Amino acid sequence: MTIRRSQAMPKGIRLLGFLCLAALAPPSHGDCGVSTMLDLPPIIAPKLATQGDTVADFIPAQWRLVDKVEGDLNGDKLADLALVIVNTDPRNINHQGDCPESSEPKGLDTNPHGLIVAFGQQGGGYLRVAQDFTVIPRPFNTDSAEAGYQVYDSLAIKKKVLRLVVNDNPSPWGRRDIHTYLFRFETNCMRLIGHEEDYLGGPVLRDTVSTNFLTGKSIRSHVSEYKPYSEETNRFKHAPYCLGCDNIPMEFE
Repeated sequence: MTIRRSQAMPKGIRLLGFLCLAALAPPSHGDCGVSTMLDLPPIIAPKLATQGDTVADFIPAQWRLVDKVEGDLNGDKLADLALVIVNTDPRNINHQGDCPESSEPKGLDTNPHGLIVAFGQQGGGYLRVAQDFTVIPRPFNTDSAEAGYQVYDSLAIKKKVLRLVVNDNPSPWGRRDIHTYLFRFETNCMRLIGHEEDYLGGPVLRDTVSTNFLTGKSIRSHVSEYKPYSEETNRFKHAPYCLGCDNIPMEFE
């Protein structure tokens, strides 16, 4: 029996074969563990009822109720409503952060939230006075899936002020920003009167920015193990922000 020695394949042919195999490989969902900006579809605001007898009347099709609070927002001693709703469109489940080798792709729910305010009426029922579909943020990168966080935190009514708390900019190692918005009804406007942003570096609070829109003053405080406590005050002028009428930013400096 004669054994023939096989000849080595030329380098150029080997490289061409490697590139062909790479081209035939299944597409990747993204780099596992690497932060990637999400490609999100635009928010399509639903058509809402102007009036309703119950909470259910203000929840459109393909949306669900997340939270509900009651309290007097306009001083007429009637119970008003503040609702948080969320879209349930499966097209908003983002898989950019899924690992190809995962047997159960989990996806990230990027469905938008909505905030609705409706005032109680003397004869019963409610009248919608404000709605907004951007003040509660959507996840914007794959870190949100790794951190396992929820953008919406809480809603409350106290002393005719609506208090909304949301989370933003999370990371798997514990960093996140907490935003607190304060709204008060003034002349057909749910006016933003205050905002506080807390920057957390893991479990430690690093910075806080408190903004008072009635006085036009913003105070930033900083705490660090490397530097002593510091505080900086800024003055500003801006036309009133109204819920649903203005694109309310997450930073006001």
